Amino acid sequence: MAGDGRNPTLEANQNMPQNSGPANKYDMSLRIWSDSVRLEPLADDFNVAIDVLHIKGEPMAQEGYRAGRIAKRHYISLMHQKSHTSADVATWLIKMSALVHAHRELPGWLSHGQAEAVFWIAMFGREEIAAPVIDPRIISSIGDLNASILIENYTIPSDEMPVKTWYRNGSISGATASA
Repeated sequence: MAGDGRNPTLEANQNMPQNSGPANKYDMSLRIWSDSVRLEPLADDFNVAIDVLHIKGEPMAQEGYRAGRIAKRHYISLMHQKSHTSADVATWLIKMSALVHAHRELPGWLSHGQAEAVFWIAMFGREEIAAPVIDPRIISSIGDLNASILIENYTIPSDEMPVKTWYRNGSISGATASA
């Protein structure tokens, strides 16, 4: 669109999402998987829209590269947000963690291994972007849920992308490059 600071020609030639300015430095969502628990009611419980939903045993998509594939697990991605500062990321993590902690069933599903949750943060763009700084208390709070934080950085030059940093069980479990 003219006047919005983006170059449609450049964007059309890129294979990954574009950083259209400082407002889109970080991309975040809460992602949950389960073999046994249907997850779509979580959207109503949290009063949010579903970004992606797969129901175990049903087709994952009607078109595109996933067309015809059957979901092996229940999956939901929700509470998607974009931000431009580490402080915004921290605020999002605190808010989402509090919602998950307060849910009547999700903490039990997580602690008993009936579901897995990842607070996903990604950086996209043409210039290198530093990973957000996350307060150890936030990491611990999410670890208390038996959930993880995954930071995927698509901006760091590497033979393999993205560069991934996992926080599991309340502590960092390593940075790795992964295809």
